Amino acid sequence: MIANFKSPKEIKRYDRSKSIILKTGNTLIDKTILGLDLGQVSIVSGINGSGKSSWLNQVALDVIMQGYGVGIFSGELTDWRLMNWLYLQSAGKNNVSIGKDKDGNEFYYVKDNIKDKIDVWLDNKLYIYDNNTGVDIDTVGRNVQKLLIENKDIKLIIIDNLMSMDINKSGSDKYEAQKQVILKLTTLAKKLNVHIIFVCHPVKCKDFIRKEDISGSSDLANAVDNIFLVHRTTQDFKKRSMEFFGWSNTHPIYNYDNVIEIAKNRELGNIEKLCGMYFEPQTKRFLNEKEEYKHYGWEDNNQEQQLMEIENLDVSDIF
Repeated sequence: MIANFKSPKEIKRYDRSKSIILKTGNTLIDKTILGLDLGQVSIVSGINGSGKSSWLNQVALDVIMQGYGVGIFSGELTDWRLMNWLYLQSAGKNNVSIGKDKDGNEFYYVKDNIKDKIDVWLDNKLYIYDNNTGVDIDTVGRNVQKLLIENKDIKLIIIDNLMSMDINKSGSDKYEAQKQVILKLTTLAKKLNVHIIFVCHPVKCKDFIRKEDISGSSDLANAVDNIFLVHRTTQDFKKRSMEFFGWSNTHPIYNYDNVIEIAKNRELGNIEKLCGMYFEPQTKRFLNEKEEYKHYGWEDNNQEQQLMEIENLDVSDIF
């Protein structure tokens, strides 16, 4: 090495075929970009109600199914609300029940005996940030770093969302603070070989957002490796997308309930690839096919046996 420069033979070769790549569970996304590379950072954006959190929760479950741990920071949901969401997605429509609130409105829920099995499956695999420990940017960043150092099995961190963090303590402009935290966590992702996903809201509320609409400076988009835009196929989305892409109103993408657009992919250069998914309201699952039914690990016989052993444990043997 001369003056901090390397010659080609001094650079370690990278064989992507032998690297860990986290599958998202969306067939078309995983085919187009292969998945989420470790050591990289992604941004997910979309208007309210587009399905950002639903999709990312499901990505988390799919990553856990691949044998890796996941950490989630949710600044908008309490931990128990987030878990109720994850219980529905983990359970599947064959394992959810219908209840009624005090006004007679129906809702879907998961019974406690199934929640117990899901808890056993997710134990030591899913970690949800405790907002009571502080939600300012620096505190969240330090705790994420501590979690990753203490648990080497964690390969995915989801920050949902960047704007829900308290940036007042940073002592700088909010966009500058956002840029700094992304730059720091980009460095952390590379150093600890994990993938980090940020949810960033668009600055303008419109149904067909572009990556330029993401809240914050252009530095955010430049700093990350992937940008995913989550759309809901409303009439306004159809109108604007037809204008933008020149599609007809019979384009097959409009058969889907939601669309995830790959707006940036640094590794392979794939952009403006729209990946459709169906939405299942009973479970908040995104489906590749209308009849898709995914079985998660809690339904394993081994998991059931593990739960039985815990339930039958004689507490007199502990002390």
